[in-house]
Amino acid sequence: LQFLYFIVRGYKEPLLGATMPGLEETEEQLGKLAAGGVPIADSEVLKIIQSTEDAASFMVNYDENVLQSFLKLVVDQLNSAAVHEHTKTRLLLVLNNCAMFKRARDLIFNAIKYIDVNMESSMKVEGTMPFDSELGRMSEHMLVLLCRVRHYKIRAVEVLEFAEGNVQFAVQLLLAILLKEPPYEFELRVNCMTAMLGFSHPTTFFTAEESDNIQEKALTDFEDKINHICKLTKRLIVIRVVAQAISSPHLLQEGPVTPVVHVACMSTMKFITNVYNYATQQATSFRQHIIRSTSWVDKVVLPYICKLIHQIAQCFEMHNEKISVTSAFNPLRPPPKPCSELPKEVLQGLICSLRFLALVTFHMGSFGRSIRFINSFTYDLLRLPTDLFVSGNIRLYAALLQFNVNIDSLAGEEGLPQAEHLPAECTTDSLRNALSTMLRELDVKCLTKLQSSFHNTTDTMLARDVESFGVVDGLISQAIKDVDLGRKKEEDVKPEQGKEEYRLLGDLPDPARAKAVVQEDSTGNDEDLAPVVMDNKLVRPVSEIEPYQLAQTHDDAPAKFRCSLNGHLMKNPVSSPYGHSYEKETLEAWVKQAGQTCPFTGKPLSMDDVVTDSKLALEITQWHIKSQATTNEEADFDVYEF
Repeated sequence: LQFLYFIVRGYKEPLLGATMPGLEETEEQLGKLAAGGVPIADSEVLKIIQSTEDAASFMVNYDENVLQSFLKLVVDQLNSAAVHEHTKTRLLLVLNNCAMFKRARDLIFNAIKYIDVNMESSMKVEGTMPFDSELGRMSEHMLVLLCRVRHYKIRAVEVLEFAEGNVQFAVQLLLAILLKEPPYEFELRVNCMTAMLGFSHPTTFFTAEESDNIQEKALTDFEDKINHICKLTKRLIVIRVVAQAISSPHLLQEGPVTPVVHVACMSTMKFITNVYNYATQQATSFRQHIIRSTSWVDKVVLPYICKLIHQIAQCFEMHNEKISVTSAFNPLRPPPKPCSELPKEVLQGLICSLRFLALVTFHMGSFGRSIRFINSFTYDLLRLPTDLFVSGNIRLYAALLQFNVNIDSLAGEEGLPQAEHLPAECTTDSLRNALSTMLRELDVKCLTKLQSSFHNTTDTMLARDVESFGVVDGLISQAIKDVDLGRKKEEDVKPEQGKEEYRLLGDLPDPARAKAVVQEDSTGNDEDLAPVVMDNKLVRPVSEIEPYQLAQTHDDAPAKFRCSLNGHLMKNPVSSPYGHSYEKETLEAWVKQAGQTCPFTGKPLSMDDVVTDSKLALEITQWHIKSQATTNEEADFDVYEF
């Protein structure tokens, strides 16, 4: 194979056992070639590529002065109008090989600052030439080089500048690198995802000052860009590829979550959430695509959560002895110790993951309920030390409860397929008992904050029309009432008779327990998948007299931006002749189940009677953008080194 490689390249070189020239020899040879004033030949560049393929060996006698001289010679060739575009592409491969040597990256970054308009013109010309699958595009190699010399911290605004403001080209370039086979190094692919996160966030397109007065055309352009990203992500099965890259071996190896894996998981979940929030076309099908056609939830999010919980348990020095769920609450010996060194990314990762799970499982029918079989982490979180952990992380537990409501885990097992195989710690009785006990340990301040955060759905979705919502809301309200009346009960909760033992905070979830089959088609086209079948046990709105008003007190979103039926921030608002505004999809579900009747007045109401409120939709998007104008999600990951 190596012999054929050299035959195809058209030159001869010593084969196996030969010593490749190092930096000094290559710099000297390149200097001689450049001194002749003749453009460097392809055959010579190919020799340099071969020499630099093993960056560590090439830089074995690392010398900054020699490297600077070598880089200047390469950049001079790139800037030469006499050098062919394909030769320049190969020279970029040389620089990319050198950039794999970490100590050389800053020098390379300084050297490429001197690339001039001739090289920029060459990139444009090469972009119009027939694609060479073996060589690749010059623009791709240049962006890869920029990512490496920036230590994998390039941002969306920089990619956009590189693409001369062409968002579509910039996104496609990032995806080309992300989906490349054979793949680039994991850190580079993660950088592509953080940049994709940037392209899903308003701060890439609007400054904080501009967000105060965004014109309708600018909003429409922004939504069009997000819609394009949404379609590309589905069509190119991007999330499936990312899931495969992260899950093995990065989430299967022993030890805590590494910084690069943390960034990969967080940035991808935030990217999915942003695309759903801002897309005006196929937003719901995009959310369904994530849970139905990719393994992102069971192969990445759930193992990620379990590893984070395991880190928490280790911080509190909680052991992993097998225990039965029939044991008394918190049967840990010795008692957990105070922890003051819990990394902040652990809590950030848990909150982000739980909110993400609540979002993608909202109204997902059997696909959402199937996660109940691998939901042992909820029981684990409910049994962590109340005074040392739970009381200081109320937002985390609010997100946990939102997720459990959306998979209806607190409404019993009736109608759940193969419920007899449900692990003991995942049953409704076990979760209710653990939740009740945890709530009794909280003071009224924590309980009130938990109730407020539980109802706040600015960053996620909450199925207020399922039985589990009433169960959770009722348990919290009763706990507050017990504290207020001084009747906090101390009786032991009668546990369910255990079915099996399990390892507390130990094993990762077994995806085989989930009963929904993930349909991973090769095209990423979800049009042929059967529609999500909603449960036939939805309950009436929280208030049967007045439209939902509770959520407006928990954040800055105006009440008119919320659906009258479920209190969510609307994406596609419609107005009824009776003065109520609804999320179109929510009202459609109501009409389909309850009949053509207004949920508040009892008067006749069909989908033909409501009208799309485009003005309100634009106002909601404006509010979203303004609320995030001062937050740069990409910058959150700059503190990590990998």
